[in-house]
Amino acid sequence: MTQFRDVVRKSVEDDNDVVGCQTQITELQELAQRFVSNREGTSVLLIGERGTGKSMVLNKVLDEIENQVMIVRLNGFLHTTDRSALKEFAHQIKTELDDQFDSSGMSYAECFGKLLKSTALGERQLFVFVLDEFDLFAQRTNQILLYLLLDATRLVGVAPVLVIGVTCRHEADGLLEKRVLSRLSNRKILFKHQIDSFEEYLSLIIKRLSVSLTALSIMQKLAKEWNNNAMTVFESAEVIDCIQRVFDRDNSVAGLRQITSVIVALSKDSAPFFTAQTVIEASGALYPVTDGYEVLIDGLTLLELCLLVCIQKSNREIYGGSFNFELIVKNFMCFANKYCKMMTSYNKQVLLKALERLMTIGLIAPTSDGSRMLQDSFRPMTLQVDDDSLTAAAKNYRPLPVGIRHWIDNDKSFF
Repeated sequence: MTQFRDVVRKSVEDDNDVVGCQTQITELQELAQRFVSNREGTSVLLIGERGTGKSMVLNKVLDEIENQVMIVRLNGFLHTTDRSALKEFAHQIKTELDDQFDSSGMSYAECFGKLLKSTALGERQLFVFVLDEFDLFAQRTNQILLYLLLDATRLVGVAPVLVIGVTCRHEADGLLEKRVLSRLSNRKILFKHQIDSFEEYLSLIIKRLSVSLTALSIMQKLAKEWNNNAMTVFESAEVIDCIQRVFDRDNSVAGLRQITSVIVALSKDSAPFFTAQTVIEASGALYPVTDGYEVLIDGLTLLELCLLVCIQKSNREIYGGSFNFELIVKNFMCFANKYCKMMTSYNKQVLLKALERLMTIGLIAPTSDGSRMLQDSFRPMTLQVDDDSLTAAAKNYRPLPVGIRHWIDNDKSFF
């Protein structure tokens, strides 16, 4: 059983597992197969936030055609100049650049063309150029490399070229010069950060927790029982409600991978399979159940959080049960001068606006002592969150500068 559980963990935590990207896989596969079959150059952009599966989908498709093409990988972070990128191109196809190029005897375009016509390719007379961080290449002066690569997709008499740009920036093509943009095809494959429907999210969790029977020919009986158990557990109304809460908090592909990994990690080696309780514990470990105020505090700006803590400390040490905006603004500036200099740049009007928002969302409220005739900045207010909840939520706030954390932890003195 321990050996089987190790196989399950390896299967679930496999970084090459493509989740929720079947449409993108199909589209890129069709493009790659047309390129190989028709031997006609083209280009495509893979666009999506980090962690959405761009590289995994690309690697999966390239693995299918790697014996038919010459793959050249360039990265905007690593190859910071067009000259270094050209040298890496030559290195990957195992061709030495002439000394003439280094001494500026041969132009960049001539050297690039010579590499495209290299006889070192053997039978793989097709080029696939993968440009990771495509937007960084697009930000360079003159964009010579991009121009030559995209122009090569239309040339006759050289090895056919497929250019695949990978980027996180949706407006990456807008960075291109007109002459370069005119040679880029309009093909874009978009990768979504989030899974749209709960039904798809639930089915992907079950699929990711299931074990491939072909990979476990020796333990097929255990694998079938594991898969049947997964289906049964996720038919439970209690588990469905739990996963719904997870989906509402984080419906990203990365979040899905995380919850499935934690479910397997929390499965007890002494028990044959995971249970509904395992799923509930995994959900609680990743997304603890909080009251409404803690959720509100988590959504505050850093300025609003500091004002709220300032109110808490003022109530505790100086004013007792109530306060007004003028006093809090004064105390906030004392805090900023000592603990966080960057916040001294906020003027009074900005601070009053932030305090008004805290009142709008219900974290502070006016007292009911008949003082409504006073100006807003002098009206007595009360804090609606208890000390323990506010302190806990403030310490869990991310990102939290070190100086502010020290201030929150310092219970002895307001200043």
